Amino acid sequence: MSDQFATSDLGSKEGLAGDKLREKASLAASSFRATAADNQTVPSDYIETEFQHYNSLLIQLLNIISHGEDEDMSRMISVIRSGASHRQIFDFIKQPRQPNEMK
Repeated sequence: MSDQFATSDLGSKEGLAGDKLREKASLAASSFRATAADNQTVPSDYIETEFQHYNSLLIQLLNIISHGEDEDMSRMISVIRSGASHRQIFDFIKQPRQPNEMK
């Protein structure tokens, strides 16, 4: 996967908002790893790949919620409420946004 993010990859947003995003992503990562550790039948490289994928999506979702325009939020909620599949929701979240679309 080419889009690999870590909690340090939250963009240039600094200060309290950036700290909160990093904290939330870190908590999600800890929870995921603890759950994955309980299931020893799944290869660890698969678990790490899945973790990085969902962590990336979570970070992008939090960025849209925290810094996105109202129009982005409305479209995201509409996609989710429309009964879209997880893949369709993920595709929406992964859409590139122009710098002027993020505060």
